Amino acid sequence: MIQNEKIHKVLIVDDHTILREGLCQLINSTPGMSVCGTAKNAHEGFELIEKTTA
Repeated sequence: MIQNEKIHKVLIVDDHTILREGLCQLINSTPGMSVCGTAKNAHEGFELIEKTTA
């Protein structure tokens, strides 16, 4: 990765565990992208956003 390259953080929200895991692997293997968290529903997703941005 280039030193000044911005990392785009992604939160994955889906009720299927296998899909979340697969997307994590795909996104984390993409330069400039990183999974910052996963949630199984919108409620968990919003809670995670509140915790990580506070």
